[in-house]
Amino acid sequence: MGLDRVDVLFLHDAEDHFQAALHDGYPALAERRAQGVVIGAGMYHTANLTTLVRETDVDVVMLAGRYTLLTQRAPRRPAPRMRRTRRLRAGRRSLQLGVRSAEEVRRNLTSFRAAVPAQMWADLRGEGLLDQRAPVPV
Repeated sequence: MGLDRVDVLFLHDAEDHFQAALHDGYPALAERRAQGVVIGAGMYHTANLTTLVRETDVDVVMLAGRYTLLTQRAPRRPAPRMRRTRRLRAGRRSLQLGVRSAEEVRRNLTSFRAAVPAQMWADLRGEGLLDQRAPVPV
């Protein structure tokens, strides 16, 4: 990769080979923890991430996918909190955007900073367009 250091290593999209990732891939990555590397996983399936959190000492997980008003569904149960707080605070959330250009970054930042009136969320729920359990900004 041409880097002198790696900060984070992820098991990436391991759904189709999850048992191998859990029993072979994760331990191989975890050996790098002594070098200060943060170990994580990014997948589409919450069940696999939940298993990984329960059965390993993974530092961070990323639930991949998109969340829009057209495709949203509220989680049936909250994701398990990280047991370890050595590097990351439990419950910390972030948003990661995929972009193709600097202009797309600028447009995304402008959209992200736009104020959304709190009443809009109530109206969407009232019209049945947003699940009552779906999280909204406060």
